[in-house]
Amino acid sequence: MISKFQECLDTVDQTVLSPFVSRALHCTEIDIIDWHYDLLNAAGGQFFGVIGMVRFSGHVLDRSTGDRFSWSMILKAFAGNPDTEDGDITHYAYWKREVLAYQSDLLIGLPSALAAPRCYGVVEYAGNQFWVWMEDL
Repeated sequence: MISKFQECLDTVDQTVLSPFVSRALHCTEIDIIDWHYDLLNAAGGQFFGVIGMVRFSGHVLDRSTGDRFSWSMILKAFAGNPDTEDGDITHYAYWKREVLAYQSDLLIGLPSALAAPRCYGVVEYAGNQFWVWMEDL
């Protein structure tokens, strides 16, 4: 599963990144100039369904102003593990809990003592895999 995730990372291009970077920068007219990614966790097993965490960063050009900006965001990938009982939604380690929280409005408007990274989007892929694009804190 992890090697498949790493293969999928190589398919990320400007078309994939643009909507998320646009949301992060609150700018609709952008051209991504360059980008790269760094793996944040070592491959080797799932923890609460997480199969990969990656920081993407790069530069964009705002076509409306001509300004150039740096950007970065985190991609957190989740997948269910068919070899465990993590399919029980009532279990404390249910693999999809964080994905569901970001897909809902639950994390918007938290009390001031709590905070969660802003979510720029959740994408579902074949094989029960979800990618959550979020703020880099």
